[in-house]
Amino acid sequence: MRKILNLLLVLVLTITSFAGILSIPAGAASDTEYFERGGSMFNYFYDRIDYHHKTIVTGFLDPNIELPEYQSSYSCGITAGGVIVSWYNKDLSGLIPGHTAGTYSKLGTWKWTGQNATINSLFGTMYTLMNAANTGGGVTIANYLGGLNSYASGQNYTFTSSSIHNGSAFTSDYRTAINSGKLLSVFMDGFNMCLGVSQYSGYDIALITEYNGTHIMVVYGYADITYYDSNDNIIRVDNYLVTHDCMTPMLTMVRLNNAHLTIDDCYITHIS
Repeated sequence: MRKILNLLLVLVLTITSFAGILSIPAGAASDTEYFERGGSMFNYFYDRIDYHHKTIVTGFLDPNIELPEYQSSYSCGITAGGVIVSWYNKDLSGLIPGHTAGTYSKLGTWKWTGQNATINSLFGTMYTLMNAANTGGGVTIANYLGGLNSYASGQNYTFTSSSIHNGSAFTSDYRTAINSGKLLSVFMDGFNMCLGVSQYSGYDIALITEYNGTHIMVVYGYADITYYDSNDNIIRVDNYLVTHDCMTPMLTMVRLNNAHLTIDDCYITHIS
C-alpha cells in the first residue's frame, strides 16, 4: 500500500460507488501475441487538474499487502503468470513447492521473500506451460490462461478464469472482482501508465506515459478520483487500475479514461 499511497499522495476515502460502463476500444484476434511488441514509450505529459475539492475511492485485494515485485527475463505474460502464482502462494500451501511466500514482521507488516532461484524457476515453468517458445516469446490469451491452469492443477489447486470485458466496453465489474479478492489480467494493445498523482494547492498533476505495442499487466486494485468545483459540481472523474506493470518490478497505475488505451480483454485470474 505504501507505494500506491505515494502514487496518489493523499487518499480521501469515501463510501461511494461508480456505476456504468467505461467505453474503451477493444478487439483482439484470438492469435494476438502479448509481448510489449515494440513496447516503446512514444509520449509522456503532465496533466494538470484544477479543482476545489476531491474524493478518492480505492479498493485492493488486501490494502496492507502489495503485489510481489518480481520480474522475469521473459515477456510480460510470463512475468504476469509468475506474479499471480506468487500472490496466491501466500495462502495456498505448496503452490510453489519449497518456497516460503514471505513473513509478517513484529509490527504486522507483510514482507515478500525476495526473488530467488525458486521464483526464477517458476518463470521458466510459465514460459514452457504458456508455449512461449513457439510464439516468439510472447503469449496468446488462450496460452496464458492455459498455462496458469496447467500449473495450478499440477499442484492440485484449481485455476478459474472469466472475462469481464463486455464487447467494446470495459465494465465496472473489475471493482467487484477486486473487492472479492480476485486478481485480474488485462490484455492491451496500446496502453498508458500513470507514474504518480501529485497534490498541490488547488490542483493535481498526473504524470502519464504512453506506449505502443501489446502488453499484459496484473491488476490488484483500483482508484477513482472525482474532482469538484466550489459549487460541488463534478469537473471530471479519473479511473485508475493499480497494477504490476510486468515490464519492470514496478507497481504503477493505468488511467482508464486516457485516450491512449485499447483493452483487448480482461480476465479474472484466480487460484483456489
